Parts: sequence; structure tokens; C-alpha cells
Amino acid sequence: MLTNKCKEHCKSVGQTRWQHFRFATGMALQMQVVTIALLIHALIPRFFTSTASDRIFTLAKRMEEQKNGK
Repeated sequence: MLTNKCKEHCKSVGQTRWQHFRFATGMALQMQVVTIALLIHALIPRFFTSTASDRIFTLAKRMEEQKNGK
């Protein structure tokens, strides 16, 4: 059951609760991939030299677009 604040948040980003769930879950999974790339990079710096920063910028852009209703 969603509280009013949860409903307000979903409405403010222009999503239903299921759209929000799908978007947030997708972002979380992608961040986990970034985490794995960073751990590998920490151990062997020649691997994934720009993967994390590139992906973080892309994810930030997606979040900003979602916030602005694009």
C-alpha cells in the first residue's frame, strides 16, 4: 500500500507505481554492474578504465531526464 508521500513522488516524476518500480529497479541493477566493474578495476586497473564513470554519467542523465518528464 502506498502512502500519500509515495503517491506524490510517483506523480512528481510522471510515473505509475509500477513504472517507478521498473525504473528504480533497472537503475539499481545497472549500478550493481558498475560496482562489479569498479571492483575489477580496483584489482586490475587496466580493465574498465572508463566504464564506471561513463555509465554513472549515463545513469545520471537518465535520472535527470526522468525527473524532467522526458
